[in-house]
Amino acid sequence: GAGVDFESVRKRAVESGAVTAEQAPALNESDLREMLFSPGFSTAATPSDSGGRGVGLDSVKSATDFLGGELKLETTAGKGTRIRLFVPEKWPG
Repeated sequence: GAGVDFESVRKRAVESGAVTAEQAPALNESDLREMLFSPGFSTAATPSDSGGRGVGLDSVKSATDFLGGELKLETTAGKGTRIRLFVPEKWPG
């Protein structure tokens, strides 16, 4: 991949109504990273059979939270993105 384009995330956040155009410039990279894991959020202009519906990352975050774990998203423009999952050795429940 090409890494996360944070300006595209910011633009889609406004288009989706997650934030207002006035709020968008104040979002930092950490805020925009979190936006990627929001239910229904997608940077895709149109959904396809393989993605773009805003379900994938939200599901991963929900499952990780349920297990008491943590997600770390590392991205470099033009190089790619890595999402690391950390889960406890013993799960709740």
